[in-house]
Amino acid sequence: MLTADLVQARRRSGKLHLARLSGKARARAIELAEQYLAILRAQRGEVRDVVEPALAAVPTSASERKLALGLRKLLDDACSWEAAPEVDPAELRAEVFHRAAEARRALADEARFDRDAVVTEIAGARGLSVEQLERALFADLRSAFRMLAAPGGTAEQLVDRYEEAQAQAVLLRAVRVVVHVDCATAGEARALFRRLKFQRLLYRVLPRVEDEHGYDLEIDGPFAMFEASTKYGLQLALLLPALRDCRAFSLEAELRWGKEREALTFETSGGWGVAEAPASTPGAPADESLLPDEVATLLSRFRALESPFRVGLAGEVLDLPGVGLCVPDLVFEHGETQRRVYLEVLGYWSRDAVWKRVELVRAGLPQRVLFAVSARLRVSEQVLDDELPSALYVYKGTMSARVVLERLEALSR
Repeated sequence: MLTADLVQARRRSGKLHLARLSGKARARAIELAEQYLAILRAQRGEVRDVVEPALAAVPTSASERKLALGLRKLLDDACSWEAAPEVDPAELRAEVFHRAAEARRALADEARFDRDAVVTEIAGARGLSVEQLERALFADLRSAFRMLAAPGGTAEQLVDRYEEAQAQAVLLRAVRVVVHVDCATAGEARALFRRLKFQRLLYRVLPRVEDEHGYDLEIDGPFAMFEASTKYGLQLALLLPALRDCRAFSLEAELRWGKEREALTFETSGGWGVAEAPASTPGAPADESLLPDEVATLLSRFRALESPFRVGLAGEVLDLPGVGLCVPDLVFEHGETQRRVYLEVLGYWSRDAVWKRVELVRAGLPQRVLFAVSARLRVSEQVLDDELPSALYVYKGTMSARVVLERLEALSR
């Protein structure tokens, strides 16, 4: 993924506009991409200290600097680098330096230190060749990583990826994002909501009255976070490909751009369009592999309990007209009463997300929902009265399957 400093953009009238690659500019970008791909595929097995200078040697003008660095960054991310040497480099260095110090102390006057003798001695003792030992000494340094596999794909695909990566890098500087999305089916909408949950994004969703499967999303950006803004920003950036799997979307982001944190707006739009169906089916059945780690762990532990509840992935979107939607992660159904209780895990990004759910319940959300909240958000379980159909479960560290079972039994009564 690109970083914000590699984005080619200009500021005008309070908006940030990305430089579009078209005509001669796109042809030149494809030409550079072809050269970089050819170099990488020819340099398989070489270390970074060899590969990176070869890439940098490709002639580029000053105006092409960001484009060249951006393409190389994406290619570097797509390469497979050897980062786990068989011999521990730190341990090996300590042994070599210790043996070298001993050899120096044992030298007679005017005698010269023989480095090769020390290296040969240790290589023999470890069953390595001298060349293997020399390579392993500093194999943990980034410059010594060896390329195991070069990127696949074509130059045209790389340039397409670069243009999307620019928009993703812009979102790393977002305070707030508003998305108007038009989905072709309810399944396509659920696929988008699952992606929002998987990325652990803080969002509010409202249905658009004029569109059967249209929604307005308000998503907190990384610059609205008090902590872990870089990690959250990456999660937000990864949402953009999911939006492109919808029929149509338009996005507007409030930014803090540059060193001076200038307030700007950024707009983009896209989608697969009405006339061209996507290659994959966004509305396919829910995949448990798309669950966040903590939800997947809870699901596994709950299934191991003896319980009257059946549990599965929630496919419903709980709607309170005029107030908002709730997109739960799991649904529990009691075997005898058939009563359902939903679970939504809110994580630890922001207290505001919790208060939005509390407002939704107090406004009349009729379904039974257990909201799981990290103790790091410092929210009391008492903010939802016992008379309401939903409840908060505040957990420390990881969620307890047994505690969840207790709360489900209470809510199902």
